[in-house]
Amino acid sequence: MDAGTIISTAWRLYKTSFLKVLPLSLRGTAWLGFPICIGLVGVLWAMDQDVFGRELSSFLGLLGPSWIVLFLWCSAQSLGEFAAISRLVHRRLVTAEVMTEQSVAEAMRFTRSRKFSLLGSAVIQWLILGTINFIALVVAAFSVGMIFYGIGLVTGQPSPGLFFEGGAILLISTVLFTSLSVWLSMRFLVTEQALAVETYSGVVRSISRSWKLMKRHFWKAIGAVLLAMLICLPLLLIVVIVVQSILSVVLSWLAVYDPSQRLLASFVVSYLISGIIVSPFMRTVVTTLYFDIRNRKESIEA
Repeated sequence: MDAGTIISTAWRLYKTSFLKVLPLSLRGTAWLGFPICIGLVGVLWAMDQDVFGRELSSFLGLLGPSWIVLFLWCSAQSLGEFAAISRLVHRRLVTAEVMTEQSVAEAMRFTRSRKFSLLGSAVIQWLILGTINFIALVVAAFSVGMIFYGIGLVTGQPSPGLFFEGGAILLISTVLFTSLSVWLSMRFLVTEQALAVETYSGVVRSISRSWKLMKRHFWKAIGAVLLAMLICLPLLLIVVIVVQSILSVVLSWLAVYDPSQRLLASFVVSYLISGIIVSPFMRTVVTTLYFDIRNRKESIEA
């Protein structure tokens, strides 16, 4: 399948299976949104109470580690729910069977048993990509500093050579690190699918499987992902605009005028909508890609 065929197949599966996977999407989104909302409430409370300096350090030192543990645990629960969607879609591609309550329950049992493996593989990917992004940020900050020195904002004496060197470093590093991040993301793309589908798979093995399967399939993967994003973006924008308009009326009717409360309500609603609508479709697209590549490379169907 080419990228267009993958998208059309995924869209057909998404439309016919959405109601079956909706509870999984709701729970997965809610699990991940719970610690995020708690963190946002804590930040808004600290701003409202003017908690800064030593008080803020004490506040973060007390609650920060607990929040991190909560976030990781909820992330594992969320990944277990969302991975069940990938397993169900793969089963549908293999057998062409309609999703049933029994198949949904089986998928949930399987992926929930691997929720911490899913979390472990995700953390490894976050660390790798995060390290690259951190290095890119350091290089960008250094090059921007060279540009500032070059135009004389610091010393008052312009230095064209330094300005052009800083600009060249910024341009080259941006292209290089962005390309590297995108390439690695595509090589890691089907890690979740390997864990959700294959019996003999673990944290390291799933990453290795994705790395092996996605070899020489970068352009197909990036094409499918970009097409999926183009489909989701206008739909998501329309839904968010409509819901935000309704939310604004409801908050006014409830006499909620505090900016921080409105911000929290807006964030929660937008997050829930995007998670419920986008996550199942993107996982359907990636699982269809995984199925196609695995069939081509290994000539198997399960």
